[in-house]
Amino acid sequence: MGKVKATIADHPWIVTLLLVAAVVVHLGLASVAALTAGFAGVVVVFVLQSSSPRFRRFRYDAAGSVRSWSISVIGAPTAAALIGLAAALLAALSRTLVAAWVLELGLLVLLHGLVRMMFFFGAMITLVQYDDTAEIKDDRKKAAALRMLRGGGRAAS
Repeated sequence: MGKVKATIADHPWIVTLLLVAAVVVHLGLASVAALTAGFAGVVVVFVLQSSSPRFRRFRYDAAGSVRSWSISVIGAPTAAALIGLAAALLAALSRTLVAAWVLELGLLVLLHGLVRMMFFFGAMITLVQYDDTAEIKDDRKKAAALRMLRGGGRAAS
């Protein structure tokens, strides 16, 4: 331990370098969380703007849940980004131990938001799949009816 203290005393730039590295790691959390919040926002806008009858019915039937999930999948990563900024500030102020705990809290909040977002996104993909399947079946029925009207073949079921 004495050699480490002597080395740090002889080379104070090492401490500065370690503090800068800690700030960069904490800002990395903030940037990943901000990107996650942006992606979640795109997913939520997709859900809210879809004019498909199936999506309209889903939004009507699950209005409260859609609202809370939409806020959660954007809010958790946004909170994690702010926590990452706070951790970076603490690290810059040489409060490295507190900054490490704050960083861990930010990671947990971010992971919570990611899990919720993936679940929400999976549910939306399932809705799109059902909607596409119904539309394709409808298109096939229309095409078969049109062929029948033209006398070009038998109706498909």
